[in-house]
Amino acid sequence: MKSYSTALLLGSALALGACASTGPKNPADPYEGFNRQMYGFNDGLDTAILEPVAKGYRAVTNKPIRQGITNANGDITLGNLPPGLIVVRIDLPIGWKFTTPGQGSDG
Repeated sequence: MKSYSTALLLGSALALGACASTGPKNPADPYEGFNRQMYGFNDGLDTAILEPVAKGYRAVTNKPIRQGITNANGDITLGNLPPGLIVVRIDLPIGWKFTTPGQGSDG
């Protein structure tokens, strides 16, 4: 129940923070207000939750264990899979299409 309450609180803060405006709009950065609110939310989340969790993790694990976890995460590769085993399919929204670099609106 506590995790549900925490998730609801964080989701509400994110939703409300995204709706807030911060002064006049800068034509060079139309998303400035949203970016400032998102930065504030992320900074608060980092200070209130992520940083204490990281400090607790460092306090309960010694350096060799942390290094072993880091090494194990770096060893996950897909290089030894046979060709064709993994297929990636990208469905574009209706009306969208791929363009080559330098053509269309990307260049």
